[in-house]
Amino acid sequence: MQKEHRSPTFLVELMLVILFFCISCTAILQLFAVTARQSRRAAMLDEARLTAENLSDTLYSSADAKTCLEDAGFSFIDNTWQKLEDSGLLTRVSLQDEQTEAGHLRHASISITDNGDELVVLPCDRYFSGEAAQ
Repeated sequence: MQKEHRSPTFLVELMLVILFFCISCTAILQLFAVTARQSRRAAMLDEARLTAENLSDTLYSSADAKTCLEDAGFSFIDNTWQKLEDSGLLTRVSLQDEQTEAGHLRHASISITDNGDELVVLPCDRYFSGEAAQ
């Protein structure tokens, strides 16, 4: 009886298929990691934008911005109002009043940062006529 001699080409082909599969899996896992990181960043930016818009609306509807900010949990530090949100975002509000003959204009700048990285800056201005300002 003659022994069957197998060619090593089958094993080489199998090794190449496994190598291709491993490389493909690595690329896909990296893609998923990048996508997850971008998704978290987008969610953080969306939360920061929503927080800034809500605060802007609250400040616009309030006649007394300082009391409004104190009620919202802000502290006055380094000439700005600051609040650390539960999510770790730092919200800063700077207020300036500009007096005119007909009334005054309140300028507010809302800035939200994450570990020093500025995510959102939203200006908010409101004009008070002379009768409402008194």
